[in-house]
Amino acid sequence: MKLKIAISFLGLLSFAALVTAFVPASETSSADLLRSPDLQHWLGTDSLGRDLFLRLMAGTRVSLLLGVSASFLSCGLGVLLALVAAWSSPLVDRTIMRTIEVFLALPSIVLIAVFVLFFRNLVPIESLADQILVLGVALVTTSWMPMARQMRTWLEIESAKPFVESARAIGASRFRILRVHLLPQTWDLLLVYFGLHIPNYLLFESFLSFVGLGIQSPFASWGVLIQESWKTLAVYPHLLLGPSILLFMTVFSINIIFSKLQRRLNPKTKQNFNHWI
Repeated sequence: MKLKIAISFLGLLSFAALVTAFVPASETSSADLLRSPDLQHWLGTDSLGRDLFLRLMAGTRVSLLLGVSASFLSCGLGVLLALVAAWSSPLVDRTIMRTIEVFLALPSIVLIAVFVLFFRNLVPIESLADQILVLGVALVTTSWMPMARQMRTWLEIESAKPFVESARAIGASRFRILRVHLLPQTWDLLLVYFGLHIPNYLLFESFLSFVGLGIQSPFASWGVLIQESWKTLAVYPHLLLGPSILLFMTVFSINIIFSKLQRRLNPKTKQNFNHWI
């Protein structure tokens, strides 16, 4: 039941976000400040007179784009470096793994914030695309390490199995063993890892935008909307409900879907994901 609700929620949210992309964004209007919901403004308006529903859907597009793309690219970078480590000499392997351990010892959110500030000083920020690019690059370059370490562990476990030893015995090269024998054994694990890390990037984006290091107003993301609502929390607390509920429900739904998928693909590790259910 929870799985059906999660899939339905994400499907409806994605559909609404895509459809409203073709609707012109509402402008600020002093005559429409903080209007109650009606037929024209389904969720009312914000403190600057902008349609809250359209702004919420615009924030949804930005946040989901950053969350999915950052998770996909960081997983890809982590897999690539894990393959390099597994394919290279023991010295290169140890160097890569020790570097990963150094980065993992640093607090993730602090590392991301430092990279955001670095890229902002390096690249001129003029549009929403620039902000998304800078924040996405910062997220990817600071979060590939867990994937690389996990992938390297998976490859090491699979390399010890008899079918890999047989491939080595008949003279198969390292590249062929990786491509033909090892990678196909990890696709299901990679899919689950990718999905379960999307919520991390959604939360990172929301936090960074909330503190002023991510997406900047007048552009919208869930973090920006929460920040704007926070300023008027004492007088208009309902403005905080929309982005907060969407963020919570999206994170919860993604965890439910990919945890169920993990249990179906690999029932032996079911107990590792019981805390999501």
